[in-house]
Amino acid sequence: MKRLNKLLYNYVFFNAFPVIMIVQNLSFFFFPFLATTLIRKKNLLFKNINKIEFVVILFAIGSILSVLFSLNQPLEGSFARSLSVLPNYLYWAFLILLFSFYAKELDYALIYKAVFRGVVFTVVYFYTLSSSLGESSIFFKGLQQNIFSFILICFAPMVVFYAKDRYGQGWAVVASILIVLAGTLSGSRSGSILTLLTCFLTLYSNRLNIPQLIILAVLFLSGSLLIQLEVVKSTIFSLNERTYYIIYETEETLVTDQSYLFRLAQVEKGLGLFQENPFFGIGLNNFPYKPYNFKGDFEGFEKLKGVGDYLEQASSHNSYIGVLAEGGLFLFIPFVLIIILLLVYFIRNFRSMPDYQKPFFWGIVGMGIHLYFIFAIVNVFAWLLLAIAASTIKYNKK
Repeated sequence: MKRLNKLLYNYVFFNAFPVIMIVQNLSFFFFPFLATTLIRKKNLLFKNINKIEFVVILFAIGSILSVLFSLNQPLEGSFARSLSVLPNYLYWAFLILLFSFYAKELDYALIYKAVFRGVVFTVVYFYTLSSSLGESSIFFKGLQQNIFSFILICFAPMVVFYAKDRYGQGWAVVASILIVLAGTLSGSRSGSILTLLTCFLTLYSNRLNIPQLIILAVLFLSGSLLIQLEVVKSTIFSLNERTYYIIYETEETLVTDQSYLFRLAQVEKGLGLFQENPFFGIGLNNFPYKPYNFKGDFEGFEKLKGVGDYLEQASSHNSYIGVLAEGGLFLFIPFVLIIILLLVYFIRNFRSMPDYQKPFFWGIVGMGIHLYFIFAIVNVFAWLLLAIAASTIKYNKK
């Protein structure tokens, strides 16, 4: 058990602190030992398969089919590019299956501890060494703003719950403020808004009843008036200009903000590529390499003409659209079903499930929203969060 817990801690910690690289993220090297240690105790793989596990298997099959059918693509190198990332997709699927089948062997308190420390290290690293390293060094990689905010969105509820359980409600509120502040100062709109949402839900969702909902409505209206004060406006502007513009100049921002318009264009491209290959897609990892003739049938498209080839060669900037275009329905449907089934389970069992399990699902709520604005599903820590949540279904049933 001591070996298992040590492997589990290191694996989770280096997912929440994913900056040390030796070809792959350091967590990858702990995974085979973690898997073999679990399997040697008792082989539970593919026994008493539930809905989530079945859908995950379909996801793995869909990724294989996408690679195989990329052989029919006229795009040069499409099969090689797809094949090069297939092991990642199979790894993510197996990660969920492993955590689900061996739910009773997982120490959730240890997982919380590893996530909490990992996120703390990540925040400190981002605001110190990351900027000086740039994209990467020999063993450390620089954290991009989007990836940093995505880590916060995924794990913020777990960090807040750990602080509350270990140090009390007051420190949990402090942890929430620090996480939201870290996301805001990074320059990410999602990092500020979604962490605020999920941290709040983690702290107060269990207490909500009719009188408290009325109080929240009053507070919301008061807050709506408060944010119109000049001192509040200037504070938000100084912390994060992009958040300021999306709050106070929403309509103008949506037709002038290049980041938003860029994502609209990539949605158009993704849907267009999907229509060309609706069942198996264009092949994994091929979205940036597939030429597309943009129509630009939306207001503000003309402002993207200056980005040139980058628009053509960039990722989808949308995990759902990216999966749909690259894997077709055979990959997209299982992918979406994994998230939907987890959230449906959460809603149905919210009152009966243990409180320590709820932050896993609040993290998925934030992640599920953010995935529409970033192609971040290729980060293993997103799949770790899904795996932890999936394990609770098997754990509670047993």
